[in-house]
Amino acid sequence: MRLHLVLEEDLPHPIERVWRALTDPAALAAWLMPNDFQARVGATFRMTYPPDPALRGRVDIQVLALEPPRRMAWAWAFREGAPPTTVVFELSPTPHGTHLRLTHSGESIAEDIERFTRGWHEKLAALGAFLREGYTDGT
Repeated sequence: MRLHLVLEEDLPHPIERVWRALTDPAALAAWLMPNDFQARVGATFRMTYPPDPALRGRVDIQVLALEPPRRMAWAWAFREGAPPTTVVFELSPTPHGTHLRLTHSGESIAEDIERFTRGWHEKLAALGAFLREGYTDGT
């Protein structure tokens, strides 16, 4: 099945602040998942979540593109042996903050498409709350 999820959010924060929330490992852990992220093209890292009988408890990721502070792309390997999907974060400044466009695409199974759709909505809400309430980065 083809996954093509596009979510857009207008965040009332400067683009540099949003970029740091996307690329700082501690910030990512606060709103997305615990990780060992490295902001470097080609870097591989892992995000973890509580496993259950149907899920392995991790996402293996490779940084495909990094264009600070505008664009980052990841190869997102959710299931063992399945081809990775692609997650792209695109930022653009607006008069009132930053526009975030998240695209998640590739071949996947229906169960995961449903999981990703629900999950990214929840995670973007968590990012907004994190930027509003919990991120003291000096901006």
